[in-house]
Amino acid sequence: MKKCSKYILRFKGPDNAVSEVVGAILLLGIVISLFSVIYFVVLAYPFGTSPPTPVIIATVEGNNIVIEHRGGDELGLDTEIQIDTGTGLVNKTVGELLVDSNGDGHWSIGEKLLYPFNYSISRTKANVTAVDTAGNRLVLIGDLDIHPECDIGVKITVDNKNPTIFHPVNITITVTNYRGDLPNATGIQVKYILPTGLTYRYYTSSQGSYINSTGIWDVGKLGIRGSATLTINAKVTAIGHSAPTQLVCILDGSESVANNWSTFTQGLAEAIKSNIFPHDGSVELTLIQFGGDTTVPANAKIECNGPNIVTASNYTNIANKIWNGTPQIIRFSNSYTPLSCAIRRANDFLISSANYHDYKHVICLLTDGAPNCKGYIYPINSDTRRWKILT
Repeated sequence: MKKCSKYILRFKGPDNAVSEVVGAILLLGIVISLFSVIYFVVLAYPFGTSPPTPVIIATVEGNNIVIEHRGGDELGLDTEIQIDTGTGLVNKTVGELLVDSNGDGHWSIGEKLLYPFNYSISRTKANVTAVDTAGNRLVLIGDLDIHPECDIGVKITVDNKNPTIFHPVNITITVTNYRGDLPNATGIQVKYILPTGLTYRYYTSSQGSYINSTGIWDVGKLGIRGSATLTINAKVTAIGHSAPTQLVCILDGSESVANNWSTFTQGLAEAIKSNIFPHDGSVELTLIQFGGDTTVPANAKIECNGPNIVTASNYTNIANKIWNGTPQIIRFSNSYTPLSCAIRRANDFLISSANYHDYKHVICLLTDGAPNCKGYIYPINSDTRRWKILT
């Protein structure tokens, strides 16, 4: 009987093979060791608290540069302040400029340094630097605007807020220097252009000159609390407004109308008071009486201090000067009838008006008959009697 032989197969691997479990354990040990070192280095180191950095700002108030402590740690009286307003560098310390409101001998939050200076038109910036020598740090550096300022006010007034067409109006402009950083505000100019509907005539001013084409009033300079005025005289020429009317009423004052004189004057006065007659300043009324007596040669004269612009505020007064119930409030001339003299007087008056071409012209004649004599008139703006050969 044969014997069976046993064969055992064996496989050989590398000699340095290591279990995965063992490797994981080793890696975990390394990580834990590393965190232990970090914990020791970081958490075991003693940390300190640094004082907050000072917050310093600079402004201008009046004639002072104001440097204010707005936050952070307080600063000592030996902190250096350097200021240059354009006249050279000035070195100061906090102790020289500090307004020590709490009296603790330090520059604390809310406390200010005041540095007085003089304004100049040529110097518009100041350089400000603050150095904390104890802390070896720069706490402020920069430029500050120091432009001088003035409080200038302008006021405009009008002498007539409801002017009538083709009549003057005065516009007054007042400039006042209420306060400022300089003793005098210089180079002041005001621009005022007349509104549409006004035509420039002339101006008067307490100082400076005005040019209507540009509307520039060159005032010049004004001291503090000083003022200057400009008055512009203009004529109302509103676009679209109808031309005013010059109405001349010629009254026959001769002997033949003696019994009707009150009818003439009362009728005219009542007409002026009525709603038919314009009371808006569009009518300029002139009253002329012609006649004469044995002692005064026949003539034509203007009555009631004419001409008069008839408005809502004066039409009653004008009418009462013509007739108010009193006989002959306008003295009746009587006697002769120089009609041509009256017409010539009206003509001379109308063409002598400064605004003759701007007006409409109406002549109203009240008479009872034909003329019967020649007469004379007085020329406008003259005391010399001028004789006319009138028919």
